[in-house]
Amino acid sequence: MEALLQASGLRVQFGGLRAVDDVSFEVRPGELLGLIGPNGAGKTTCLKAVSGQGPLHGGRITLAGRAIEALPVHRRVMLGLGVTHQIVRPLKSLSVLDNVAFAWGHRHRDSLFSAALHVDRHAARDAARAILGRLGIVEFAERAAGEVPLGIRKRLEVARSLAGEPRLLLLDEPLAGLNSAEAARLADVIRSLADSGLSVLLIEHNLGEVVRVCDRLVVLETGRKIADGEPRAVMREPAVVQAYLGGEVLGGEAPGGEVEDARAE
Repeated sequence: MEALLQASGLRVQFGGLRAVDDVSFEVRPGELLGLIGPNGAGKTTCLKAVSGQGPLHGGRITLAGRAIEALPVHRRVMLGLGVTHQIVRPLKSLSVLDNVAFAWGHRHRDSLFSAALHVDRHAARDAARAILGRLGIVEFAERAAGEVPLGIRKRLEVARSLAGEPRLLLLDEPLAGLNSAEAARLADVIRSLADSGLSVLLIEHNLGEVVRVCDRLVVLETGRKIADGEPRAVMREPAVVQAYLGGEVLGGEAPGGEVEDARAE
């Protein structure tokens, strides 16, 4: 299957430090790819290079066969990239529904000002309500975004990105700060997005959920790719065990432990 996103030989350098060093990977249509690694491995730097929110000093990035590495962020978004952020910053005074409706309007107008003044509010709110339904938070639609729990705000962040109608969704640690039950629920939502045909690139430290829901993993260490493949197999590769645990497999298990694969049932 031809890749939707192809990143080849990515290099990001800060002074004498190569934060991303000749990293190549691909994301296929409808695939949920996990990009993981220890702290400082270069994951977020790599994602920012792909999205255009950070520098890229070498390499090539194509989306659906089109080179995008020289394009600004908004052009990449228009071509189908959707991005969420570690720190969730909704428009707190607006309702959850209007946060998504505003994002939808921006997708269909040239500027935020134009979106605010001229977007069809009925169409925007209908589209937003449908997106909230996909995320399982439609019952919070009329609540102020600043008043809902963190787990709902995390899903709202994903919903606002979906309002841009992306082909590829880039998620940077969406499970951070959530308890185990909330993390599992959001991971299931992310899995459902991929099952619906959306391609997803996920950066996440919650290895249990990553192994459970991802189709494939790419592992970085000190800016270089050290593994790429099926999640359970990757988490047992010696280089990955060394990167996470200093070469010791705790309790006889690889990082991520024994995770039940709900999709195999």
